[in-house]
Amino acid sequence: MFPCKIIYKDLEFLSSEHLYQWLKVPNTQEGKWWKDKIREAVHGKVAKKLATNPKCPKVDKFYEFDHIKLDRMKLAVYLKFIQNKNLVELLRETGDEELIEGNVWNDTFWGVCNGVGQNHLGKILMKMREIIWEE
Repeated sequence: MFPCKIIYKDLEFLSSEHLYQWLKVPNTQEGKWWKDKIREAVHGKVAKKLATNPKCPKVDKFYEFDHIKLDRMKLAVYLKFIQNKNLVELLRETGDEELIEGNVWNDTFWGVCNGVGQNHLGKILMKMREIIWEE
């Protein structure tokens, strides 16, 4: 949700959340309207709300988004850091600490809620940190 400019396929996104949600929508006539609205949303929370609207077409109607969502998030996070060098230093400052996407909305896939969760976003950020250290 952190606001930062990301360019993907010559389009500008206002956060990695915008890009991730945009990637959920198929490249169809109907999907184009939703993709534009998601990309132009004033905040990542608004982009997510649009993408989860029952009327919004979903990629998973054509193939299983669940099988690719980790790769899509990795792409969004990678672009976030390689295009926003100021964020690289913030990530480096975390040292070798375990990064946990803590939340109170019971997202146990991307994060941890009440001590339970797979913490995939935290793992992606730690992997990004490893990549940054290697450079």
